[in-house]
Amino acid sequence: MIAESPTNPPLSPYRVVPDLLAARVRDTPDRVAFWTLDEREAWLPVTWQEYAERVAGLAAALRQLGLRPGHRAAILAPTSLDWECVQMACLTLRVSVIGVDLNYAADTRDQVLRSVPPDVLFVRDAAGAASIPADVTERLLRCIVFESGAVHTSSGATSLASLLRTWSPAEGPHAPAEAEPDDEAFVVFSSGTTGFPKAIPYTHRQVLAAVASILDAYPDIAEGSHLLCWLPLANLFQRIVDLCGIARGATSYVIGDPKEVMRYVRRASPHLLIGVPRFYEKLHAGICERIGMSPRPMSSLATRILASGARHARTARERPDLPFVKRRSTQIADRLVLRRLRRTFGSNLRYLVSGSAPMPLWLLDWFDGIGLPVLEAYGISENIIPVAMNRPGARRPGTVGRPLAGQEVRLADDSEILVRGPGVFGGYLSDQGGGPAGPDATGFWATGDYGEFDADGFLRLVGRKSDTFKLSTGRWIAPAGIEALLRRIPYVEHAMALGAGHRFVVAILAVDSAKLSADTRRRNRAAPTKQSSARIPDEVIRRDALAAMAELPAHERPAGVLVTANRLSIEGGELTSNLKLRRSAVGTRYAAEIDAIYLVLEGRSERSDRDMPGDGASLLVRWT
Repeated sequence: MIAESPTNPPLSPYRVVPDLLAARVRDTPDRVAFWTLDEREAWLPVTWQEYAERVAGLAAALRQLGLRPGHRAAILAPTSLDWECVQMACLTLRVSVIGVDLNYAADTRDQVLRSVPPDVLFVRDAAGAASIPADVTERLLRCIVFESGAVHTSSGATSLASLLRTWSPAEGPHAPAEAEPDDEAFVVFSSGTTGFPKAIPYTHRQVLAAVASILDAYPDIAEGSHLLCWLPLANLFQRIVDLCGIARGATSYVIGDPKEVMRYVRRASPHLLIGVPRFYEKLHAGICERIGMSPRPMSSLATRILASGARHARTARERPDLPFVKRRSTQIADRLVLRRLRRTFGSNLRYLVSGSAPMPLWLLDWFDGIGLPVLEAYGISENIIPVAMNRPGARRPGTVGRPLAGQEVRLADDSEILVRGPGVFGGYLSDQGGGPAGPDATGFWATGDYGEFDADGFLRLVGRKSDTFKLSTGRWIAPAGIEALLRRIPYVEHAMALGAGHRFVVAILAVDSAKLSADTRRRNRAAPTKQSSARIPDEVIRRDALAAMAELPAHERPAGVLVTANRLSIEGGELTSNLKLRRSAVGTRYAAEIDAIYLVLEGRSERSDRDMPGDGASLLVRWT
């Protein structure tokens, strides 16, 4: 099936990315462009005129340093206004910008910098400069540190402040050569879920096409809107949203530490909030935990109201003509609990936007129930324009929306999603093997995701092609749905289902041991048991996992779970920067333990009473 979308994409009125800033300064120079936090955690405003002046000063200093058209600048630093200024200054000089994920393991980071060697490198601090290997730094014009402070000259680095001080206006103005629409603007990297991240170049024309497409889908981003800039700026979508803010004159609140976003969100009071499913899962868990700590009458009332809201949201999808009585009860609940809950995000928030992976339907219902609908979107690293998006007035929960204007999206014979359009990349910068180097001869890129369209053209993601596996019984398993159900257990941080070549599915559960202990103590108080305290966690996990998986067909239900209190992390290589599992890394880490579970499940080892519960439930629980 080919999705219907307008033949022509929305056109950008700009030639190159710096034109966005020039137009904004011309139209609203004294309006606030950014709010940033100083060392004392006070918010400081930066106007469009001030932002443009910082960019111009940086561009002049970098040109004096030796940056020239065709060079590349890599930025390896947290989200900050300096990041934004450096990016725009480089684009002004016809220098493309490489966003390097700050969370890469050191060996991956070094390989990335070697695969697309930069001419100048920006890092967070002196320690970051010192950690870059010599074979990378020796070819740099300079390594530049964002944070002020002492920088050892032996590292070959200088601070951004020093760079600006050494620039001499007496050298005369240097009008940079005017950039062209097909000049390289950005270099981004694929997520690396199935291998080493690959370098993907995009032109000014493609960046502006993405800005125009998102603004076409979200026309309510306007002058005066508040946005949050909090995701890592190596993240392509955050950078494009920030450019959308420039195009429309929205004000962005810059938060450098993603862990602090909920601390500042009320002050920022965004009109929309973008995130990834894991962020919203944690947000849900945090809200529920906070409610549970309230006095008993209030927590009981709030819990009932939230459960009722989720049920109403689920019913509303199937029956838009919701009876008046239920509407009235929802209004009362809103006054009692929900309005107060929404104030956590400030007074402006209209909806949430989620990408990178499908959100569980129950979580969509929950946020709908509190009055904050989630608009799911779907994008891939190899297409700078999101493939499909739910949008205000055109939303269907459980789907990622309709394709954006100007793109052709179709399904291959095996239901893999294919996309063609102005945002699709032309090919990787270096051939690293492991798949096609670019789109096929007809211009279509195979995304690696399975999907299906409904009758109204909304796209639903079914699973990742590389994640899908086949049991020895011949049944194919798409693990995403299984994992979403298991992550619903409050103390489960991450879940991964596997089982290729075996008779049964098994799962790895990474749990928060503090939450599990608290849950165990609560249950033990509520329902005393004669079992020893050492047995209780196994029974709790067994009971919760079986309940979570009850709706699954028998062949998809894991027969065993490996439970670990060890944290899966970006730093440890088990997660990508947008919190997707690196399945091969997790599978390798726990290969011996999984093999031991299969020895029991497949009858190659004796089962003990501890392995299998006496109530006949077919779930083996093992710890590591």
